[in-house]
Amino acid sequence: MKKILIVSHVFMRDGIETHGPLHSIVDYLKKSKRHHLIVSYPLYSKIPLPIKSVLETLNTIKFGFSKRFDIIIAIDPLNALAGIILKKLGRCKSLIFYTVDYADKRFENSFLNSIYHLIDRLAINNADYVWNVSSRIVQKRLKQGIKKEKIILLPNSPDVEQIKPAGDKEVNRNWILMISGVTHSPTFDATVNAFLKVVKRRKDAKLLIAGSGPYEAELKKIAKSKGLKNNIEFKGQMQHKDLVTLMRKCGIGIALYTQDFSWTKYGDSMKAREYLAAGVPTIITGTVSTADDIRKAEAGIVVKLDEKEIANVIDKILSNEDLYKKMSINARNLALATDFAAILETSLAKIGVEN
Repeated sequence: MKKILIVSHVFMRDGIETHGPLHSIVDYLKKSKRHHLIVSYPLYSKIPLPIKSVLETLNTIKFGFSKRFDIIIAIDPLNALAGIILKKLGRCKSLIFYTVDYADKRFENSFLNSIYHLIDRLAINNADYVWNVSSRIVQKRLKQGIKKEKIILLPNSPDVEQIKPAGDKEVNRNWILMISGVTHSPTFDATVNAFLKVVKRRKDAKLLIAGSGPYEAELKKIAKSKGLKNNIEFKGQMQHKDLVTLMRKCGIGIALYTQDFSWTKYGDSMKAREYLAAGVPTIITGTVSTADDIRKAEAGIVVKLDEKEIANVIDKILSNEDLYKKMSINARNLALATDFAAILETSLAKIGVEN
């Protein structure tokens, strides 16, 4: 049996790991009964970034050198750098570099940004395959001269067998779900103000906010002051399985992004992909790559971060039965076309890891 090592960073909030590409891969490897080991590091820590990066890279090399692997799946350039060294040392046969985010300007510091791009180039040139989370990154890789046969698009899509649409009687069309860390972001101001307009037209509309963060207490005060206490429910940080259960019961999914972070342009929205799998029409900003697919498939509506536009779009989806059903069907079909399990299985087969 092939031995697989996955190296990644994980984001944690309130002691709960946010479900990400690492978890999607691990879930599938467990499901398909493939032997694998994981080395993971916290995305953020109090250790200065340069020191943290060196220590983690050395730790991965030390761990990998004590064993021998058939495949290393490295998520992000620094983890790929450790994988390159291990491959050069003969400790693995194949290296996969999985780009889950990318940025033209990753750091404000020009020296750090140059180092980032240098390591990224080393990763794409030395990996046997370059997996990419979005179509925008795929296009970037092609422009960088990477051969087409080496590039694989593996979006943040779920395994469609794990997330399925609920029956019509289980769905509350007037429930609108927003999954996000509750930080002081324009996305919340725009959503709450838009929802205030929606509630004036639909008294039974409900906004569910799943996530936690430093802005939560203030946002609760704002909701109360606007008379939305009974129409906005704060679910807090949720385990992924509970989040999926909630998602399947909702009528609309909200996935709004700002341009505050340079990597958002090339990102793929996991929450939007999960909404789609559940057959939930999705409202998304065009900032993130996923919006391109949603617009093309007519599985939702792409909006600007504007409260009036968001309110009108919510009302449009909820008031038009035919449009709602069409978007719901299109959402599920888009998810089926980008099924994580199917793409991952094909990708593993290319490197000799057949089921």
